Amino acid sequence: MAYLGSRTIGLDGVPEQQANYARMGFVGVYDTIRMSGVLGPVAGAAGARGQPGLTDIAALDRACFPARRDEFLRHWLAPPHRSIFHADAGHMQAYAVLRPCRDGAKIGPLFAGTTPMAFELVSSLSGPVHIDVPAMHTDWLAALRQLGFTPGFSTRRMYRGSPPQMDLSRVFGVTTLELG
Repeated sequence: MAYLGSRTIGLDGVPEQQANYARMGFVGVYDTIRMSGVLGPVAGAAGARGQPGLTDIAALDRACFPARRDEFLRHWLAPPHRSIFHADAGHMQAYAVLRPCRDGAKIGPLFAGTTPMAFELVSSLSGPVHIDVPAMHTDWLAALRQLGFTPGFSTRRMYRGSPPQMDLSRVFGVTTLELG
């Protein structure tokens, strides 16, 4: 911590450790809930699949993540990961990445303008999946529950220093809790 000095530091604290982090100067910004369930494709789902250009995805990603991460995205979007996107008149509106894990797959990130758009992206998927959802998206959490998803563990996104600026209203699934 001393090495980082006055830099902003972010972490995802489990409930049992949040008081410890608070004593170190970390302040909670939002909670995340891991939702797990089994998806089956929805008849007539319009979710687009494929690989749009990195420039298009990076522009949307930059609005929802506090730093440029073009090189990270180049690797994150590569197989065996699969991207799903929604574009309107050639303009990227939403995207998600599906990546294999020990039990099924994880979705993250899932960046979209609306709950219906987020639903459109996942409606073309099938199999067991997990997604880490910011708790502020109550409509999205309700939609996932209607699909049979159940909540697992939760974390609180905490920062020591000024929280970065990003459009959390479009973050329906964080990229990953596992990378810290």
